[in-house]
Formats: sequence, structure tokens, C-alpha cells
Amino acid sequence: MSSPAVPRLAKLLLAAMVASFVAAILRDVFGYAPPVLLHSWWDKAYNATEFFAAAACAVRAARTTGPERAAWIAFSVGLGAFFAGDVYWTAVLETVDSPPFPSPSDAGYLAIYPASYVGLVLLLRARAGRMSPALWLDGLITALAVAAVGAALVLGVVASTEGSLATVATNLAYPLGDLALLAFVFAVITVTGWRPGRTWLFIAAGFAVFAVADTIYLYQAALGTYEEFGILDLGWPGAYVLVAFAAWQPATRIDARASPRCTCDCTVTRSSSVSFIRSWRMRQRVSMNAAWLERSAR
Repeated sequence: MSSPAVPRLAKLLLAAMVASFVAAILRDVFGYAPPVLLHSWWDKAYNATEFFAAAACAVRAARTTGPERAAWIAFSVGLGAFFAGDVYWTAVLETVDSPPFPSPSDAGYLAIYPASYVGLVLLLRARAGRMSPALWLDGLITALAVAAVGAALVLGVVASTEGSLATVATNLAYPLGDLALLAFVFAVITVTGWRPGRTWLFIAAGFAVFAVADTIYLYQAALGTYEEFGILDLGWPGAYVLVAFAAWQPATRIDARASPRCTCDCTVTRSSSVSFIRSWRMRQRVSMNAAWLERSAR
């Protein structure tokens, strides 16, 4: 395992990424845009943040030797594919009155999921080595618990949308991809005994922000309440920023030995998830009964 010093090129890319992200924050949070860039300023700042972050990860892959290189290549491919999807949307589809769905942009957006899963697994294997079956079981239980909570919140609403087979399949691919991404992140944190180190903290935070932002967007889009250029839109470039900083943290080995704390945290997560799902299902039944009573009263 190697932990190269941050080269000048990477520092420049990270600085440009932060500057672009600050520009996006000024636009979405404070409504400020320089007059000279008023029309296309947001897209440039948004896309520039993604580009510089993906490039920083690619430089990390190029400067890394050993088993970690494949992990950072996978992350770079995923981030680059999502960036390409955004560029295609901005350059080709944004001004179209009725853009096609699914479109080539969706292919880029969806490509980030398998690439991220591969990157997470490869990086974990490079830094933790072989792990006991008990740890993998704890990670699987935590992943399933997190995925179950997300499915209870979002999947039903998104799956209720109508359209062609390709439309429905694409609509379902996004929440399933987000749930699996969140599950992967929590599984990795669990198998590290909740002591993942700085690299994994940045990666976990980045992919968690990405999945949560994407899930909220899908939920709002399904209900017709999503509005462009809001704080929610900062979630995706914010995730890129976190993953890019993760790429240049010092490489440290992970102590993935089973511990009572890991098992206890896993049990708490599972119990909390079960309690939440039960209360959510009860709430849904109450809402359905209320709607049925209202219709009956008419």
C-alpha cells in the first residue's frame, strides 16, 4: 500500500473544485450570480465541480501503486460517467421542451452505482485484507436494515409512476441504486468496527450525501414538488467534493477484527430500523384508512 504525497496537479484540481463548489453555493443559497455569467453560470459551476473532483480521483489512481489503484480507477470511472451524463443533459437536453426518458444522460448517471460498489469493495480489501465471516455478517445485517428503511420511505412512491417498460425500469433503477449505495457504505463502516479512518469517513459521507440527495430528488420528482436550483441540487457536487478529498487522505490499514462494540452497534441499527419500519407501515395504514373513510363519506 502506498500513500503518495499530494502532487501540485492534485492540489490545483482540489482548489479549483472548492472554488467551483463555493460558486454553486453562492448561486443556490444566496442567489448571487455575476452578471457576465448570469445565464450559464450555474451549470458551469456545477459541472466544473464534478470535473475537477473526478480529475483529482483520476490523478490519485495514476499516482497509486498496488491493489488500491484498481479501487481509485473504479471511483474515477463512476464519477466521470455521472459527470458525462450531466454534461450531455446541460449541452443537449436542458433546452428541449420534452426531453426523452430514459436518455443517454441516464446511462451516465446509472453507471456511477456499479463503479462505486466495485471501488468500495476493492478499497476495503486493499486496506483491511481478509475479514472474518462474522464481520461480513454484521455488515450484511446493517446494510439490509438501512436498505429496508430507504425502501419503506421511497420505493413505493417511485414505483407508482407510470410509463413504458424502459421508463419504469429506469425509475426503479435509481432508488434501488441509491439504497444499495447507502447499504454498501454502512456495511463497510460496520465491518471496520466503526473506526474507519479519514479516507472512509470522507467516502462514506460523500456517497451518503449523494444517495440521500438522489433519493429526496426522486421522491419530490415523483410527487411533482421538485424545484430546480435549490439547496438540494448542491448534494451531488457536494458528494464529489467529499470523495475527491477522500482520495488524498493518508492511506492507513483498517483493523477489521470483530469486536463487541461492532456487534452491539449492528444490533441497535437493526432494532431501530425494524421499529421505524413498523411505525411507518402503521402510519401508512392510518393514512389509507383515512382516505377510504373520506371517500366513503362522500
